[in-house]
Amino acid sequence: MKTAAKDFKMTELGPIPKDWEVRRLGEIWKRFATGPFGSSLHASDYVSGGTPLVNPMHIVEGKIIPDKEMTVDCVTRKRLVSYQMNAGDLVMGRRGEMGRVAVVTKKEQGWLCGTGSFTITLRDNESPDFVARYLRTPQCVAEMTNEAVGTTIQNLNQTLVSQINIAYPPLPEQRKIAAALSDVD
Repeated sequence: MKTAAKDFKMTELGPIPKDWEVRRLGEIWKRFATGPFGSSLHASDYVSGGTPLVNPMHIVEGKIIPDKEMTVDCVTRKRLVSYQMNAGDLVMGRRGEMGRVAVVTKKEQGWLCGTGSFTITLRDNESPDFVARYLRTPQCVAEMTNEAVGTTIQNLNQTLVSQINIAYPPLPEQRKIAAALSDVD
């Protein structure tokens, strides 16, 4: 079935279905947090086999792949409790290769956001799976790459991330899209 041109509207992202809207990522989150930096975490805090830290290198094709050598003990985990990730959060690389984004699952509940990452908690009526997939699209990765700062290593900050445009369907459609793409994966 062919969709008529009148079923679309033009936006800064190009044509999108009429019932979709363009929203900025900062409009749909309820919490944004940068991982620990500076004196909060040192290489000497790492142990083998503890609670994993999730840095950009651990976010691969939408999945979190921990490194058993980049973990912390219980004392350090308690000290860094404000960096703890919850199921349904997005974890996103803030430096280096743009587009490293994953949804934290129940398996990763309680792991820690690493130095090079952000965590984003979306509002309750948002689909983390849809938003994560959107943030990994070539169009969105290009936008982040263009907006990132730094000459040696590209970096994102809260202001830049909050301004990312998302072509946003109604929630039931977000869920259908994310589920269909998961089936394809």
